[in-house]
Amino acid sequence: MVDPLLADRHLLDRRIGAGMGEVWHAHDQLLEREVAVKLLHERGGHEAPAIARARFLREALALAQLKSPREPGSRSRYADRPDLLHLRR
Repeated sequence: MVDPLLADRHLLDRRIGAGMGEVWHAHDQLLEREVAVKLLHERGGHEAPAIARARFLREALALAQLKSPREPGSRSRYADRPDLLHLRR
């Protein structure tokens, strides 16, 4: 079970996708906006945990490079939560 409040600010609403992790529709209570939050599965799905974490980081870095009006406006990673990626909707 996932804690409905992540990083003391993201209130999870509903799961909207899954794969190597889960994607949740959430509300960023600090900035008062809707966001998508991706959580890496503890075991990394079918991959070894170190490989899954490295892949998750590559995905976050790739998203950070995107500059398109159709892509999320902000992305955040948290030093204390390497399994958490925040995407503005």
